Amino acid sequence: MTVLIALLGAALIVGAYFLYAHFTKDREADNLVFFTSQTAGETEETAAVPTEKPETPTAADETTAEDAGSPTLETPEQQTVTAPAETGSQPAPTPTPAPTPTPTPTPKETVPDFEMFDKDGNKVLLSSFFGKPIVLNFWASWCGPCQSEMPHFEAAYKQYPDVVFLMVNLTASDTLDDAKELIRKKGYTFPVYFDRYGTSGTLYEISGIPVTCFIDRDGALVAKAVGSLSMTALKKGIESIR
Repeated sequence: MTVLIALLGAALIVGAYFLYAHFTKDREADNLVFFTSQTAGETEETAAVPTEKPETPTAADETTAEDAGSPTLETPEQQTVTAPAETGSQPAPTPTPAPTPTPTPTPKETVPDFEMFDKDGNKVLLSSFFGKPIVLNFWASWCGPCQSEMPHFEAAYKQYPDVVFLMVNLTASDTLDDAKELIRKKGYTFPVYFDRYGTSGTLYEISGIPVTCFIDRDGALVAKAVGSLSMTALKKGIESIR
C-alpha cells in the first residue's frame, strides 16, 4: 500500500510539472505583441465597408424594380429618328482620366526619449542610438523573472552584434549597488544603464517588469513584451527589427 501511494504521489508531481511547463511555454510565446502601421488607403477602404445588415427587398420593391427594368414601347409619334452622321466628321475626343494621386506615407512615431546613465555615470539619451535596431529592456535586481531571462539576453547580445542592447535598470525602485552586484556576480557583458529618476517608467507606462521593447532603426516601436521572454520569443522580436 505504501508503495502504491508513493507511485501515485510521484505521478501527480510529474503531471503537475508537465502542466506547468506547458502553460508557462504558452505564456512566454504569447507575451510578445507586434505593432503594425496601416496605410491611409487601407484605412479608407476599411471604413467604406458597411457594417449594417442590408434590408430585404419587399414585393413592392421587386415590382418597382421590374417595371424600371422593362423596356418602354414608343408609339410611332413618340419615336425619334437619328440623323445620319455627316461624312468626314471627327469623333468626339475621349477625355483623359485624371491621374490617381499617390498617397503620402504616414511618418512613423518614435518612442519616447529619456535620459539614463551608463556604468561610469555619464548621461546618455535613448535617441542617441537611433539609426540601429534597439532592444530596450527594463529590469530590477530584486525581480525574479528579470533574472530568469537575462541569460537569453546575454546570449543574444553575443549573437547579434549589429543590434543595440540597452539593459536599463529601474534604479529609482532599486539600488545602484544591488544592480551592479548582480551583473558582476553573474558575469554579464551586455550594456547596462541606470534610470535613477524613474523617467522611463512613467513614459513607457510600466506597471510590472520585466518589459522589453523592440525598436527599429527609425526609432519606432515594432514589438513589446511584458514578462519574462523565452529565447525563441527574444529572437523573434530581434528578427523583426533587423
